[in-house]
Amino acid sequence: MADMQASRTRSAGWRFRLALLLAGWVLSSYALAGGNLVSNPGFERGGKEIDGWERNVPISVATVKPKFTVNEVEPAEGKRSASVRADYQGGLTAYTQVLRVPPRGKSMHFEAQVRLDRIAYEGGAKLKLSFVGPELPGGRVESESRLLTGVSDWTLLAIDASIPEGTKSIEVRCGVVGPCVASFDEVVVTASDEDSLDTVFGTVHSDYTVRLPANAVEQMLEPFVRLPLPLVSDTQRPIALRINSRPEERVSTLRIFRQGANRMLEIHFHPMFPGDEIKFRLETLVMIDAALRLPSGMVRLPRPAQIHGDEAIYLEPAPGIDPANEAIVEALREMKGNDLPDVLEKVHAWVGSKIQLRRSPSDEDARMPEPSEPDESVAACLATGEAGPVGFANALASVLRGYGLPARLMIGTSHDGQADEHYYVDVWTPSLGWTRMDPLTGRWPVAATEAVIHRQVDPLDARPNGHTPYDPKVGSVGLILEARPDRLNRARLYRYAAPVPVMESGLTALRTRVDTAYDDLVGDPLSKDEWTPIPGIDATLPQIPGASRAHLEIQRWLNAPRLVGQ
Repeated sequence: MADMQASRTRSAGWRFRLALLLAGWVLSSYALAGGNLVSNPGFERGGKEIDGWERNVPISVATVKPKFTVNEVEPAEGKRSASVRADYQGGLTAYTQVLRVPPRGKSMHFEAQVRLDRIAYEGGAKLKLSFVGPELPGGRVESESRLLTGVSDWTLLAIDASIPEGTKSIEVRCGVVGPCVASFDEVVVTASDEDSLDTVFGTVHSDYTVRLPANAVEQMLEPFVRLPLPLVSDTQRPIALRINSRPEERVSTLRIFRQGANRMLEIHFHPMFPGDEIKFRLETLVMIDAALRLPSGMVRLPRPAQIHGDEAIYLEPAPGIDPANEAIVEALREMKGNDLPDVLEKVHAWVGSKIQLRRSPSDEDARMPEPSEPDESVAACLATGEAGPVGFANALASVLRGYGLPARLMIGTSHDGQADEHYYVDVWTPSLGWTRMDPLTGRWPVAATEAVIHRQVDPLDARPNGHTPYDPKVGSVGLILEARPDRLNRARLYRYAAPVPVMESGLTALRTRVDTAYDDLVGDPLSKDEWTPIPGIDATLPQIPGASRAHLEIQRWLNAPRLVGQ
């Protein structure tokens, strides 16, 4: 009875969402016609050899054979499911279908019900979506679901991915990474004529204190400060902000203006009198692209003719960055290769062999006279053999530019709750565009979900020693702005895992799914009523206690790019 009631509830939920779609609340004409693209999605047809599904076994498996079977014990739907057992480690042992690229298709959605039939401590079950084509890096681009481990009853796993240009066929796989035994059922694969949405929401906040000293000569009628906002890029979109002040309602207006590739927020306060103090927290709500597609093969470096104006500027020398440094030129004579991962590994190893990370000041150091700011230019770092995070980024960018790879510096805040800023180096190739590397650890590519980027370092920035993302500006003479160092730019992520609504036709409503995510964010600490949409450049808006709910309706996020800082 409970199962029947749950089934009715789910069916009613789909009909309710379909009614919303027909009413035009969420989804416009969007999903491609044709329904489910896989054949035999419930594994109901065939005997032990399931119709329409091939068996895929890792090449490394030689002596131990996997077991592909039909499982009739409590399927998720229908009379049976498909089971895979692998008693060895490594690789993906999977049921596979190869699909044609849908006409006009821009993205794919792949989901299935998955159950672990034995406790999986080492291995697990997952889905894999592979785009195959001779023009793709290494011949294929792959996306995977999360790995289902431990103990699990029927669980929905899903993948959303854009179809790369040059894709000739698409492979969908339901499989296990051994040792593991798992069953699969209710496979759905659909196509869309819009790019996929694989998104997390993040909040970034900083705490500040503004004071007008008690010995100030007179009151300040229009005090204001300027603070950086998270960067607008292909992988992150600042959507809304809110400011809470103590005393309350001391903020009068906000203004945003451009500073190169970056944006600054100008916060105006109501008049302040000598001795007044305002504490405030600035929070920004950011949509972040969670997709990280790892290249499965060679990533060729750009030829000079492929590098145009927007990227070419990141080949030139800049303050602190010198690709023509004598030591770098000498090292580049020994470096060979045309595969990006191999080149990045060699470059990072060379930088690490020449420069050590400068230690942080100790308590004893703090009692000494404050030293002058260290020179973080690549020349100084190579000469002294030590550098801070800025120096490592300058050195890595210098070598990459000397190798012929456009490289730019980005500054962000990690999602681990740490207050310290972190420097990344983005490197450009024709096939992947800009991808991110960590100069300290050498990790590449770094996912956009790892950090909120606050600022892109201007190639003409004359400050090689510290391109700080905080860099607050006091806009009124005599006003003092203090930042609490333990509360600067903390970041939190909110990933949604709501059930994926599937229409009766098999078409997946990605926008409905994002709407569900939006509903999940309504509770503390995210509240629609408290957020103000970020205005355009040079726009001014009043700071109001509560913004209208309509400001942050998710369909407006998707349909009105001007609300995401463009």
